Amino acid sequence: ASGDQCTLRAAVMEANAKPGPDRIEFIVPTGGQIITLTLGGPAGAHQGDLDITEQLAVDGVGSGLLLTAITSAMGERIFDVSLPQAQVARFQDLILTGGTSSGQGGAIRQSGPNFLEIDGVEFRTNAATQGGGALAITDTGTSIRDSHFEANQAGERGSAILAISASLLV
Repeated sequence: ASGDQCTLRAAVMEANAKPGPDRIEFIVPTGGQIITLTLGGPAGAHQGDLDITEQLAVDGVGSGLLLTAITSAMGERIFDVSLPQAQVARFQDLILTGGTSSGQGGAIRQSGPNFLEIDGVEFRTNAATQGGGALAITDTGTSIRDSHFEANQAGERGSAILAISASLLV
């Protein structure tokens, strides 16, 4: 996204508006930071979960430092990823917490013929009624490295991860 500062929602919307890879990088103050999503409502870019529709890297710039935490205070999942074929969404050095879904994927739901890379992400206290308390992936390739799943819940399958027709490397 352009400029020195904007909301996370605005940065995701801007990344979706133009083709090609984008990167959202947080400047983490001493003591870390918490970003709280507060605009609940029906699906769409302006409210609810953060829809990622173009190739994007979300980087909390942690690497040993205190991480950026993204939490949902609206009773919805945090990220909904649906990319064009063969594109990549990457999440790195983040804490994703408090995401909730009446469907699949409390923190992240991803579907489609694309790729998801997760590196150094902590998934805490996320929940999904239909499965994948933290993460639900369908028809995708996914790589998870140096990540932690804690106290996630699912009403049906996969308290941490639900993978359907997906290639998963942990």
